Amino acid sequence: MGTAWQVDSPYGPVTVEFGPNGQGVAMHSMVGAIPATWRVQGNKVIANASFMGQSIKIDATIKGETLVAQGQTIRRVR
Repeated sequence: MGTAWQVDSPYGPVTVEFGPNGQGVAMHSMVGAIPATWRVQGNKVIANASFMGQSIKIDATIKGETLVAQGQTIRRVR
């Protein structure tokens, strides 16, 4: 896999791993690994995952070496 980033959610931290060809994995301690997709669009990284009929979308702005979504800095963990 490529880089991994952690974002806080109302249900605890979610780690998103960005792999090659727009494929990735979202991981949560209560749910486990969920297949995800991602893409770069301008200065944004957009990641999508679905679990039990719920769609999860992270729309983050690239700011230098960090990502920011909804005013929250997303931490790079790997």
